[in-house]
Amino acid sequence: MKTPQRNLLSDLCSEDGFRRFYDLYINIVYSYVVRRTGDPEVAKDITACIFIILYDNCHRIGNIAHLEGFLYRTADNLMLRYKRDERRRAENDAELMYVLGEAYSIMDHPEHATHRILGLRKSFLKLSVQKRRIIVFYYFRKMSVRGIAARLGITPQTVWNHLSQARRFLRDDLLGGGGEKNPSIS
Repeated sequence: MKTPQRNLLSDLCSEDGFRRFYDLYINIVYSYVVRRTGDPEVAKDITACIFIILYDNCHRIGNIAHLEGFLYRTADNLMLRYKRDERRRAENDAELMYVLGEAYSIMDHPEHATHRILGLRKSFLKLSVQKRRIIVFYYFRKMSVRGIAARLGITPQTVWNHLSQARRFLRDDLLGGGGEKNPSIS
């Protein structure tokens, strides 16, 4: 006769089985993640990702000990990615503020404010639609790189590449260099 855990494990890949498993483990996983991150909102996002990854990989789980190890290892990996992405976000925010500050320090007088805004808008519109969307998602909506990648159907590395190219273009264009090349081509 199957134990309840073994029965639960055998049904993990079915919708009903996964729902039962989710109901049993959601609070345990969420508590673990919130203790490690200290942020309930981030913990909700990471916990949701853990269960999505589990559902996509349910056929790989051999026994209940493997399952619990999978959950905790996935949680640890996602939290590490989150911290790395936050560190990158801080570095990128600082770089963008430096670029904008450098460009605007050229025109220190208040009467030039309209010209600054128009210049930034003009430079921004020279970017490809994809790069503009990524800039808006990353800097204004504060989305993670993985979230942007999932939403746009591209890899996280492509998001990083677009961010880097867009910042470089904006810096060059705002400082009067005219940009390295037209990024709307790529």
